[in-house]
Amino acid sequence: TLTGDAATEGGAVDRIDAAARRLEALAGVDAALAPLAERLRGAAVELLDAARDLERYADAVEVDPGRLAALEERLALLERLRRKYGRDEEALFATRDRIAAELANATNSEERLRALAQEEAALRAALAADAAALSQGRRAAAETLAREVEASLARLDLPNARLEVALEPVTAADAMPCAATGAEHVELRFSANAGEPPRALRRVASGGELSRVFLALKNALRSAERGAVLVFDEVDAGIGGRAADRVGALLAELGARHQVLCITHWPQIAAAASTQLRVVKRTQAGRTVTRVERLDAEARVEELARMAGGTRVGDATREHARELLRGAARSRRSSRSATPPPGR
Repeated sequence: TLTGDAATEGGAVDRIDAAARRLEALAGVDAALAPLAERLRGAAVELLDAARDLERYADAVEVDPGRLAALEERLALLERLRRKYGRDEEALFATRDRIAAELANATNSEERLRALAQEEAALRAALAADAAALSQGRRAAAETLAREVEASLARLDLPNARLEVALEPVTAADAMPCAATGAEHVELRFSANAGEPPRALRRVASGGELSRVFLALKNALRSAERGAVLVFDEVDAGIGGRAADRVGALLAELGARHQVLCITHWPQIAAAASTQLRVVKRTQAGRTVTRVERLDAEARVEELARMAGGTRVGDATREHARELLRGAARSRRSSRSATPPPGR
């Protein structure tokens, strides 16, 4: 403090005054200290005057303990809000605005419910329109798909095969206009023989028939998307030699638009490929190692001859293999000339 109180040894004024008296006493010994003593005496007078002015100011200030407590409580509340809802003032205001909007919605709940009901009705109407458009498109596409698949199946030695794309209506839950898959369930039905009605494909088709139906489906959809990667794992299962020729030709047609990978044991199908790979197993350092080898022209002849003739490979089987490759090359050239270039 400036003037001191009962709890202290003296304020700044008292200490400067004491220092001034000491310098005055010393000035009797050294006259050079007299000006310093005078300056301290003047400083003590100025400080005393300032202390009295401050006391008068303090006496005039009205202290409100209740107001002070309220401010401290508000500061504490702001600190708690900051820790809970955000690190800065902007985050606090954003939270306040969000809560205010939620309260407003709760206050206007009836109006909000009416608006939601109108929005739901509009969405249901739009969903019903979309479901109807989907059903119409499905009916048109089903006829086209069945016709194209049956044509491919005839090429694959199934001349009497029939494919039907059945559209069975489904019951939607909660009075919805349609289910998640639309207004109907799609099922493929198949018959391989004349006079037999089509039934569920997954139940009546044999392994060989399933392989050819799958290939026919891929062929019918080949123009839907260019550049797809199609993998056929032993699509020749359960078929004969004549059907294998046709499967190979159809795979080659697919290869004109897509990347086709086919695992086969038929030389007719392997010959239709533009590139042939051979998977071999060997024992190396006491372990079985599987390798994939790309075959050159001569190796293809040997491999196709082995596939056709078994372990006994002679000149006749090699010539047969060469003829398979020549025929496949002619088919690929014909397929390329009939396939439109990309973008057309």
